[in-house]
This record gives sequence, C-alpha cells and structure tokens, in this order.
Amino acid sequence: MENNFDFDIDLYTGYNPQNPHIEARKNEANEFNCDLIIANNDTLLLDLDTPESVNQFEAMYAIFQKQFGLSLLATWRSKSGNTHMMLSINPPRYIFPRLIIQAILGDDPKHVAVTLLQYEKDSSAEVVLFKPK
Repeated sequence: MENNFDFDIDLYTGYNPQNPHIEARKNEANEFNCDLIIANNDTLLLDLDTPESVNQFEAMYAIFQKQFGLSLLATWRSKSGNTHMMLSINPPRYIFPRLIIQAILGDDPKHVAVTLLQYEKDSSAEVVLFKPK
C-alpha cells in the first residue's frame, strides 16, 4: 500500500500568520523536524494507525472513489511509522463533509475528533498532518 507520489509540498505548507491554530501547529511541526501539511477544501489528510484502518481505507476507497471524486496524491510514513495520506477531492467540500469522508476512509478517530474540537474553538482551524523532513 506504500506509494510515494511526488507533490508540491510548498503548495500545502503555506499558512496564514493571522491563524493562531496553524501558527501553533507549524511551531510544533518544526520542533519535530517535520513539515506541516495543511488540508484545504479540495484535499483530505488521513492518518491510518492500524492494519485495520488501512484495510478500511482500501475497501471504502474502492466504493467511494467515484462518488467523492477521490484521487491519491501522496503517502508517507509518520515518525511513529503510521501511514499518512493526502487525497484530492472533487468537487471541493468544506471541513465538516471532509471530516466525515476521512472517518469513512479509516482516518484515526482521534485525528478527526481533535480537528472537530479545534474547529469548534476557532473556525479557522484546519485538518493538518506532520510530514517528516
């Protein structure tokens, strides 16, 4: 399942300095020698922590690829060895539908929950993952 696609990392590491959520996460990523990958309305970021979540991704991706206009952009290993994925989604969707789709595809429930809680505190919060440099 490990595919490493080249993608323009600069496109996904930009951040708005007025956004305290992103600024704090960028600082945290730097401490871990990682790039901060930030989702937007046309990307999903998945953290697949277990073999079961990878199996769920494979099964659900096959079912929903066409309906959600999904395309795999990149995969990488987190520092802890988990599989991280970036997918495109077309048409673009706001954060709540993207979180639901990520959950269907097997994203770590804590990743989804933390993003949701951060968004409730600050509507500028966005889905993020770290990518080791």
